Parts: sequence; C-alpha cells; structure tokens
Amino acid sequence: MFHVNFIILAAPIFGGWCELITGKLITMAYQVKLFSSGIVIDQFYALWTDNPEKMLVVESFEGLELLIIAGFLEYHYMFSVVFGVVAVAIERLTASILIDNYESTNKIFIPIILTVIVQILAIITAFLALIYKLDIISINATWIVSCMFSSIMFLVVERINGTMGRPKWKIQKGKKYSLFPKISVKKIYEH
Repeated sequence: MFHVNFIILAAPIFGGWCELITGKLITMAYQVKLFSSGIVIDQFYALWTDNPEKMLVVESFEGLELLIIAGFLEYHYMFSVVFGVVAVAIERLTASILIDNYESTNKIFIPIILTVIVQILAIITAFLALIYKLDIISINATWIVSCMFSSIMFLVVERINGTMGRPKWKIQKGKKYSLFPKISVKKIYEH
C-alpha cells in the first residue's frame, strides 16, 4: 500500500486524465465539425512552424474559445505529468535520504508543496506554449531534462538504499525502514 504522502503527490497526476479527456473531446468535436468555428480548414496545418504558408490565419478568437480552453487543458495535463515525475523523484529522494522513518510519519507538507509548485509550473508553461511563447525545442527540452533529472534521482536513491535489492546496512530488529529497504528486507527473509 502506498504511503499517504505519495498518494497526495500522485493524485493530481492521475486525476489529470479527466482534464485530458475533456480537452481531447472538445478538440475532436471541432475536427468532426460537431462544433463550428466559422473557419474553413481544407488541409492539415503544422502545429509548430515559422513558415507563414503553413500557418492557419485566424482573424478573431470568436467561436474558438472552447478550442483554446481544450488546448490549454491538453498542455496543462502534459506539463503536469512532466513536472510531476520530477516531483515524485524529489519526494522519493527526500524519503530515502533526508528524513529518517519518513514513511512512519505524515509530513504532508512535502507533497503539498511539491504539488503546488508542479501545478504553478504546469499552468505557466501550458499558457506560454498556448500563446506560442515557447518553441518546439523548449517544449521538448522540458520533458527531456525532466526525464534525465528523474533518472539521475532514481539512480541516486537506488545507490543510497542499496544495489540490486541488497541493503548496504545491517538489518536491525524493530527499526522502521523506508519503502525500498522494506522490499529489500522482505526479499532477504524470503531467501
């Protein structure tokens, strides 16, 4: 069973599916002409381009409000997941290194602060992507850097907690261990 702190941190990431589905349904409704924007689109336009020939020119946002909201919802979900993965890595690092018996205490301020930071970053980044203040390189850089950072954090946590399921410390009776060492201790007793 997951610890309360991890559940608090992960809930917005999994709850975001609702916003993604809503955004996609609105977008599809425009694509199948269930909703009309008043703009005739005869061909596929590139999502990211600097070539004016490949851009869809829009004179007014009238009739596109729902589509803009849908785009924001989709971007927000994407960046919530990207930044949320980093927050999980930071939380696990905190659990493994900085706080003794982290899983035995409810320090809910840590996941709450991380969740608030993730959501602020996701909202700002989604808005900047929506108004085209971030180019495709910047957007791709967010998930690439996040993946690299999270992978490094995973390796650091694994190195600190033990390698290949073997703890690097003596098992002490009555001591409470963090999640990774608990699994390691259980495996040792099974063998």
